[in-house]
Amino acid sequence: MKTIILCNRSRGLVRSLKNIPGPLRYISFVDTQESREICTLLRDIPSAKELPRAKLFRERRGGFRKKYIEFVGQLNIQNHSPEWWAMPFTNKNPAATTLCRNTFYFLLTAELASADATNLVVISDSVDLAAQLKTWAHRAGFRVEDLIRKPGTLRRIIKRYTPAGIAQSVVRTFFIWTRTRRYRPAHNSREAHLVIATIAHPRSFSTEGVYKDAYFGPLVDHLASSKQNALVLAMLLEKPFEQIKQLRSLNSGIPVVPLEACFTLRDFLACALRSLRSFMRPVDPQGPMEIDGMDLSCLVKRTIRDTAHSGDIFMSLRVHYCGRWLAKNLQVKRCLYPYENRAWEKMLLQGIRSSSPQTQLVGYQHAAIALSETNYIMAEGEAQIVPLPNTILTTGDIAGEWLEKEGNYPPGMFKNACALRQGQAVQHTEKSRSNRLIRVFVALGLGAGAEEYLLTLTFLNKAFADHGGYDLRIRPHPQINLDAVLKIVPLDRQDFFTLSTSSLAEDLDWADVALYASSTVGLEAMSLGIPVIHMDLGDFLDNDTMFGWDEVRWSVDDPSQLMDTIQQIARLPEAEFQARQKNGREYAAAYLEPVTADGLQRFLE
Repeated sequence: MKTIILCNRSRGLVRSLKNIPGPLRYISFVDTQESREICTLLRDIPSAKELPRAKLFRERRGGFRKKYIEFVGQLNIQNHSPEWWAMPFTNKNPAATTLCRNTFYFLLTAELASADATNLVVISDSVDLAAQLKTWAHRAGFRVEDLIRKPGTLRRIIKRYTPAGIAQSVVRTFFIWTRTRRYRPAHNSREAHLVIATIAHPRSFSTEGVYKDAYFGPLVDHLASSKQNALVLAMLLEKPFEQIKQLRSLNSGIPVVPLEACFTLRDFLACALRSLRSFMRPVDPQGPMEIDGMDLSCLVKRTIRDTAHSGDIFMSLRVHYCGRWLAKNLQVKRCLYPYENRAWEKMLLQGIRSSSPQTQLVGYQHAAIALSETNYIMAEGEAQIVPLPNTILTTGDIAGEWLEKEGNYPPGMFKNACALRQGQAVQHTEKSRSNRLIRVFVALGLGAGAEEYLLTLTFLNKAFADHGGYDLRIRPHPQINLDAVLKIVPLDRQDFFTLSTSSLAEDLDWADVALYASSTVGLEAMSLGIPVIHMDLGDFLDNDTMFGWDEVRWSVDDPSQLMDTIQQIARLPEAEFQARQKNGREYAAAYLEPVTADGLQRFLE
């Protein structure tokens, strides 16, 4: 019987290999120090063949993307309910849960195992992938040997068998609620209000006590200066107690109201009880759970179980109750929010509509979109059951036209506005060409989360570690803890780059060339005339935010290509360089329309 070995440590693998005669193949789904040790061990075996991960991923990711969108979309159609929408995986975002990645890994592993008679070693640390493979292998006639070991056994037991995750979220939210009740708006059903629902971070508050919104900054400033009847409903994402302290000294033209300030004790208890009910009786998904005839019910049910045991459902439901209270106690004429089709967004829409059906709910597509961001795409017929806003404003023509064509949204939903987060850069004068391209700026986006950071740092390590003469500066996304990633990424050295301590504008002014994998900052650099290179990391989905526009940016899919590409750009004739620079600025301006008075007005119409 053919064997599939799953492992994440070399210990135990040697003993297992002795019991499996003949040639074998192996593929690594992770890049850690342990995985590299396993690969080194296997390379010393003459009969072992390493499978080309990046090549296999690139060949399959386009087709998989379409199938996954349809798969989750049909699940949503079959099972939609308030509790269903409270679960993050329902938005299809591969960064929200591991379901998307594990589904791809499972389908590829099953394909590889079925296509060849030799045994297969899969290097992975996913216990969910192991469970799904064992379920499939039992029916398909394969033997699976699971050698995956995860640290923190006690923690996993507590997480799996107790509502500790829910309790942690409840307690944390309760303490936030007790400290934010003073900011609850007074009842006012006579005056119409504009509400901006957003996410706040510690950096949203300056030392001078000024609030700078990460998504709607220029619009918030405009509303404050024009003294319009508006408020900011803020979810305090990071260090909430530090943000609450900053609220006390805030000097803002419009009120900033923490979300939890709109919680009542009754709603708080109802939210906690519904979360506990989901823990006791998780949703039992109905309908087929298959891609190409491969049953995925094990992965889906484990994802639902993990969500029900965490605090995710409670945190989503709290947005529903707070939105309902706000629309009941204020006349909310219009509500704006950053649109990514996330769980909390659906909860906000349902909460406000339950109290105020006439409120105009407006989503804002606030950043560049990559093919990997499957959360923006609906399956056929899915838009009829998904809670959606009345209108979605876009950063410019390119994003709006693409979403209208590819997204399966109702006709007429998209309207072009402007790029509130990036539009200021588009208006700046382009940079002059540098004689030597030695200052290399790398913008790390949120993308696929920590997994993308591991791939990016490994890519840069291979490209730059042995090449002097370049000044490499990395700017991480504020929502990703780079220190935690650096502890696990297997870099040969860490002195070939520096971390940015400057503002984005200062970084772009410094750079001779910009690298990106998924960040919108690539577009901002292009708008200033900076040469831009996309790093195709060979992940299971395409993270390029400028896909299909090869005439305005360069692209590399192997670290060995990067130095040659930088030198190629440096050698371009001046006329050709200026032509590409012009095309890039025009493309960026169409994608990220500059902020103007007319553009701001579109948010208020």
